[in-house]
This record gives sequence, C-alpha cells and structure tokens, in this order.
Amino acid sequence: MWKYLTLFFLLAFSSEAQDAPNAIFKNLTVQQASTLAGSLTLSQQAINNIAGYLNVLLGVSVTPEQYNAVCNGITDDTNAIAAWAANLEFYEGFIPWGSKCVTKSPIAFPNYNIVIKGASPTVSKLIYNGTTTTGDILYFGQGTAGAGTANIHLENVDFESQTVMTAGNLIHIQNMGGGVSTLENIWVGPYFHSNWNAVYLDNAATLNVNHFWFESPSADALDISTNGQSAGIGAGVNLTNGFLINSKLGLHLGGGVGGFYTSLVSLGGNGQDLLYDEALSNVTNLQVEFGNFTSFDLVNGDKAAVELSTSGSAVQQYVNFAGGWFSGGGQSNGCDLQIDTGFVGYITGIGNTFVNDTTGICNKSATAYENFQSNYFYSLTNGITDSGSDPNLRAVNNNFVAVTNPYPLSMVTAGRTILGAYSNYSQIPASPVTNATTTYVMAGLGSTVVMQPQGSGLVRATWQANLENSTATDGCTIAPVYGTGTAPSEGAAATGTYWVAGQQGQMTSATSDAQASVTVEGLLALTPGATYWFDLAFKAQGGGTCYLFSTTANLLEQ
Repeated sequence: MWKYLTLFFLLAFSSEAQDAPNAIFKNLTVQQASTLAGSLTLSQQAINNIAGYLNVLLGVSVTPEQYNAVCNGITDDTNAIAAWAANLEFYEGFIPWGSKCVTKSPIAFPNYNIVIKGASPTVSKLIYNGTTTTGDILYFGQGTAGAGTANIHLENVDFESQTVMTAGNLIHIQNMGGGVSTLENIWVGPYFHSNWNAVYLDNAATLNVNHFWFESPSADALDISTNGQSAGIGAGVNLTNGFLINSKLGLHLGGGVGGFYTSLVSLGGNGQDLLYDEALSNVTNLQVEFGNFTSFDLVNGDKAAVELSTSGSAVQQYVNFAGGWFSGGGQSNGCDLQIDTGFVGYITGIGNTFVNDTTGICNKSATAYENFQSNYFYSLTNGITDSGSDPNLRAVNNNFVAVTNPYPLSMVTAGRTILGAYSNYSQIPASPVTNATTTYVMAGLGSTVVMQPQGSGLVRATWQANLENSTATDGCTIAPVYGTGTAPSEGAAATGTYWVAGQQGQMTSATSDAQASVTVEGLLALTPGATYWFDLAFKAQGGGTCYLFSTTANLLEQ
C-alpha cells in the first residue's frame, strides 16, 4: 500500500515527477505500477515533499511552544521560532490563542508548501524586537536571488515590529514561482507602527490577499513587483476586503503581473494612496483593475492620491478604474488621479467618484489612450485637465456637480472625443433672495452655476425654483438667462440672454407666504469651449414681495 501511495505523491508533488516525461506514467497496469514503485529511489527532497504534504493535508500542526518558545510577548523566543520555522516544510504551523512570540533575529522560512495559521490576528502574534535593522525581518524564499516560493498560506496572524526599522520589509515573499498562495486575515503593523515597508511581494505570481490590514507610517504598506520578469497571462494578484492605511505610501505597484485586481479595498490616511511605478518594475502589466468600491481617500500628504508614473523607458500598461472613490483631501498637489508625462498604455475610468480637490483627473501624458465615462465629479475647481495635449483622450457622459470647469478649453482640439458634459447645481441661499418690485432683477446665482460645453454645444437646461409671495393672490415670475464674462450679482438689473425670448415661469400664492415650485426647461445652442454662467431673473407679480428660497439647475450637453 505504501508503494502505491509513494508513487502517487511522487507523481503529483515531487520534483522528480514534475521533470519526468509523461509517457513514462501513461497507461500503467497495476503490475507495472507496483514494479515501478518498488524500483523508485527517492531523494531526500522528494521524501520531504511527500512527508510535508501529508502532514499539511492531514492537518498535523506544530506551535512555537512545542519548540520551547514561551510566547508571552516579553521572552526572547528567537531560537525556538527559528527551529519551528525550519520544520514548517513538513508541518502546518499554528500560533495559538494568546501567543505573542518574540524574535530578536530575522527568520527565514522554507520555500514550499508553508502554512502558518493563528486563532485571530488580535490574539496570535509574531513580533520582532531585536536591534534596528535595514534588512528583512520575516522572509520566504530564503532571501536568495532565484530561490522560488510556492503554495504559501498565512492566516489569522498579526505580524509586528517593536523595533523602529529604517529600511527593509517586515514580510518579504520572494520569487513566487508556482502554485496558488494566500494571505487571509493578516495584519501587519497596526499596533506598534515601527516597521519600514510592511509587506513586499517580490516577483508575485498567483496570490490571493483577503481580509488584510497593512500599514507603515514610515514607508509603504504594500509593495508588489515582478523583479523585471513578466508573470504571464495565467498569473494574478487579487486584493479583496482590506486596508492599506496610515502609511507614507499605501500601495506601490510595479509592472509585470499577469493580472492585478482589487475589490472592497480601502486606501486612506496615507501620504499617497497608490503609486503605479514603472521604475519599480519596468515590465508590461497585462491587466490592472481597481474595482468594486476600491477607495483612495488621501488626507495626509502633498501628492496626488493616485499617480500613474513612468520610469523614462516606458512600456505599455493596461489600467482600469471602475466604481472607485477618489478624494484628494484638498492637498497642495491638487489631483485625485494623476497620469504622468510619458506614461504609455490604456487607461479606463468608468463609474468612479472624484471629490474634494482642485482637480479630479490631471492628465500630463500625450502618449496614453484614456477613456473616462460616466464618472461623478463633485466639489472641484476642475473636472479633467490635460496639460499633455493628448489627442487620444475620450470623455463621455461624465456628471459634474459643483465643479467650476468640467473641462478646460485646451481639451477642445482635433482628435478628442469630449461629449455629454453634465452639471447639476443645487443652491440654497443663506437667506431668501427677495424682490419687492415688478421689474426683473438678478438672483445672483451665476457665479457658481457655470458650464463649459465641450462637444455639440447643444445643452438641455432645466431650472426649478421654490418661490413664495408675501401677499395672497400675488405671485412671482422667473426668467432663466445665461451669459459669458462676469456673472451679475444679486439684485443687479436684469442682463444676459433669455433661454427663449419671452420664456418665463409663474406662480401665485393662494395664501400669504405659501410656497410653490416652478420649473422652466429649454434647449440652448452654445459655443463649445466657452464658459457660461446661468442665473434667474425674477420679479413680483401683481404686488407684494417675491421670495426665492432654493433652486436646482440641470445642464446636460446632448
């Protein structure tokens, strides 16, 4: 029986079997299999692979305490942890509830089939408390160039450094050459905030990171690089349900991954949330997608919340942002998303929200292909700027609310597709705007209700106003107008161009001070690239005093 089991595991998992020609093992009879198994001479590595896989498969786990570690958060457990780590090629590692295991030296883990589990990251901890070091603290791949790792599984553990680090990584997983590796419910750095880079995935291949919390106030929460090697279409890194927060840089992403995907990942409180950096690994990414409520919420720093950077020898990249949240926090850089000069590739942004900064998207590249569609821009000076004069930029059906300049004039050039500029403004004056005469005066809303058509110039405009008159049976009349140049102030004489000659909306108060809503619509033929203000001229009707309380303007370019 052991011979057949040995043969099975040799075929499935040993390095000898992986290198053997398939024809040797094809269509074996029982007698032939028995003879082959009996004649096999296994290397020590093959025996270790089989033994280790059996122990992991059967759930045979070992704890640091079984190697004489105390794990009380104070005692130096370095030697015990090193002995425990060395045997994790053969056993599943487990850090029990309440164990706080302290090492004063860096720990090298075996390369293959490593499983380390805890009860929970709040109660199962592995802590570095040695001298200040610039090297890596916990590393897989033995820190050796070319040494590969495969099938690494870390779960329910918190990794910390109580020693202030000045370089290096708290966790470094190097050259992930095969299998599927997983980091599940892993915390790195949230308690002591002393590590340098929290996690470095070096030459990452196929990896799932789920329910995580990484932070590093001094450096990067997560670095992902491929070390100049292209992982290929079959590889991929997935980040889901996690936090990259309170760090100098949240995510530092190089090139070369076969696919990189995020979902429900929050990056916030960082000096910069995402640096997509070709200098870290100047290799083409086959697909990078930040999707499904990935949020970039910058509140500390002077850089763009998200920056797509180039190393100077740019290679083609493919980046997609879908359903995300971008907030620059009004920092001095002024960009939620910045595309640097020389960046090459295809960039898509669909269904995202850009808020609270000078500019939502700053494009400085003249060599990328950008498609921004159905995004929401709020409380910005500029929606999308384009200092790179990129002829390949496409912006369609984006929604701008409280954005002074949705698109700059420079973007209206040959080769661009700028369609469907849309603005929505809701104005509630601090006190009602009043007019006690039957002569039109301006409401003074034009300084904030502005639009710059970018495509056809045909704008479907709707303006709704809530009005009342102080006298029963008297009313109010409004007439929407637009113009260029300086917008008129509140109470100024009526000016501008009426939407339609003679067009107006009226209401009559059934009783004194009874409010009513009036809506006026129009289709305006405007000049693309010109900036227009929009306002209401209003007057009392019959007598009394007309009060304008709140308005909503919708401006949609057809």
